[in-house]
Amino acid sequence: MADEIQWLREVREGLWTKLGTAMDAGLPVPCGFVATPRSSERNIRDAYEELKVREHTHYVAVRTSAKALIDVIGSDALMHALRAIWTESAGEEVLIQSMVNGLWCGKAVWEAKNLRIRAAAGLLALDPDMYLFNTLNHKCSRRTLYQRPRKVFRGVDGTTRTMEVNGERRALEWKYMELISELATRAGSNITWVLDDRRAWLLNCE
Repeated sequence: MADEIQWLREVREGLWTKLGTAMDAGLPVPCGFVATPRSSERNIRDAYEELKVREHTHYVAVRTSAKALIDVIGSDALMHALRAIWTESAGEEVLIQSMVNGLWCGKAVWEAKNLRIRAAAGLLALDPDMYLFNTLNHKCSRRTLYQRPRKVFRGVDGTTRTMEVNGERRALEWKYMELISELATRAGSNITWVLDDRRAWLLNCE
């Protein structure tokens, strides 16, 4: 990878190659760019400002091979997040993407013609439910719901706490399973996905 930032659509080597190729092929991947410790701070800040204009949002997600920081806002906050990442993992290729306000998010893993879908209601929900979706007959053959899943709540002071969610559970609707199945089929791989009020987005592919 070049020493400076690369827009995701142009990435053809490194950690985010498959995702860049998927975006270039027309799959719904949130716009973003990849930075490394060799990238200049000026170029990172300029790319963030360009991303804001392109996507009409100030919020970004900062993704590494192991984790994601969501709702990062402002170039100062972005640089702080990147410095912390590179202090822990020198040389890490980091993807900075426009945020998707997800109603549901999770992963989908192929098991022959079945798709094992793990789904959590919202970006801050933990303990995903599991659905086994048959891509031939388009039916859900198994469903496992957490009775008391955990969710992360943020205080106005920026602190977070985790609490169990009680009450009646809302299951992932069949129409959303169809969207996820179509996305995984187009990607031809296991995927990380997020659903907003418009579509299913591809966040990563294996």
